[in-house]
This record gives sequence, C-alpha cells and structure tokens, in this order.
Amino acid sequence: MKKNDIAVYMGMAKLSSRDTVTITDSDGKTTELKTKNIVIATGATTMVPPVWKVDGVKILTYLEAILQPTLPKSAIIIGAGAIGVEFATIWSSYGVPVSIVEMLPRLVPLEDEEISTELAKAFTKRKINFLVSHRVEALEATTEGVSLRATGEKGEVSLQAEQALVAIGFRPNSRDFGLEGQGVKVNDKGAIEIDERMATNVPWIWAIGDVTAKLMLAHVGSAQGIVCAENIAGVATVQLNYEMMPGLPTASLRWLHLD
Repeated sequence: MKKNDIAVYMGMAKLSSRDTVTITDSDGKTTELKTKNIVIATGATTMVPPVWKVDGVKILTYLEAILQPTLPKSAIIIGAGAIGVEFATIWSSYGVPVSIVEMLPRLVPLEDEEISTELAKAFTKRKINFLVSHRVEALEATTEGVSLRATGEKGEVSLQAEQALVAIGFRPNSRDFGLEGQGVKVNDKGAIEIDERMATNVPWIWAIGDVTAKLMLAHVGSAQGIVCAENIAGVATVQLNYEMMPGLPTASLRWLHLD
C-alpha cells in the first residue's frame, strides 16, 4: 500500500452521500472522504443458521478453522462446496477422519457433474466419508466435541466428531453501510447488482468481489478489480465470462490428477 501511495483508513465506513464516505474508527472519531468514484469491495460472510452456535472451538467457520494452530482429532464438514472439499482434502491428508454432509445430490454441486463423479471416486479411495442428499436437522456442541443429526433417503443418521466446520455458503456484506440511502440496487440474496463494467445503477458507484456474488473466488474478485479500475480510468479493457472461470479448489484438482 505504501509503495503505491495508497492511504488506508481503519474503521467502519458508510456512504453518507453520493460522493462522501464517512469512516468511524474504534475511538469514535469520524473522517469524511470526498471522491468522484466509490468502489465497494466488502466481501461476504459465512452463512450460519442461528440455531447452530458457532463458538470457534467446536463449531467453526472457515476463518477459525484456518487459523487454529492444531489439527482436529476428527471433523464433520457441513457443505461440499469449494471450501468444504478443500478442508476435507487437507485434513484427511494429515490423517484426520473426516465426514462431509451435503444437502444436494453430489459433491461440489455447482461444478460440472463429471468433476463431482471423479472427486467422489478420489474421496472414496482415501476413505473420506461423505453423505450427499442429507439435510442437517441438528448440530450441537457436546462435552467431547460435536454431535450432528441428519436425514436422507434411508432415514436418520448421527455423527460425532471433535469439531464441525460450517461451509454451506456465503452472504454478501451489503447491509448497514448506506447502500439503501444512495439507491444502489441489491437483489433478494443481498448481492449488489452490477453490469459488465462493474458499475452499479448509481453513476460512479462500483462494486467488485464477493459482495456482487457473481462467483465468490479470490481470482474472480481480482479480475473484477482490474476491469473496474480500467473502466474508471477510461482505458481499453475486457468483458469477463464467469462461466469460463475455474472454480474447483486446487488441492482437490491435484488429487484428481494423481488418481
């Protein structure tokens, strides 16, 4: 940031007008920044049903899971999307018994079906237990770890482990910083609506990354940022094709290649 002469302000930001961002720091001090262009890149937050009490020790999101200094003795992963299968890959490679519970009919259900089939073969070979078409009915912390109850076509199953990782998806961070007041369109899933230029419906307000929910992956957010910056600068750029962007985690792809 310093090398590129970028000023950084730490605090809670709010769009107080079309060309003004008000920042409140941890001491309650406010700073107003006047600007022509505003780029919203507030990301997304893990979706967790309120009845699942995330404590960061026994019931985790990806953030606590990736920061913890030790491996779990055993783990249940709820959700077989990108993050779920990535943690299953990493943990099981260290010898951790892992079970995945997915509500939809296959692993990585948003990817091509052929990928799901090959990934299922690889997981079976490495003894990663996975239950697809299973809905989680209850998840709670116990004295030993966690207990999960799910239902599928063959009835109810119960699983126990030391930890449970909630990886069922993300919700865009689009609330409580003034979008409504400026008339920025947000869809029913909380994502900021943008066009191919990364522009919102309000002139000179732009959005990139997970808050747009186009494809919630880091390399996609980076590509959006480049396109957005080039459009703001008024130089030649490209139009992104989200269907052509890779989405399966690299560790899982490596397993498929080795198999």
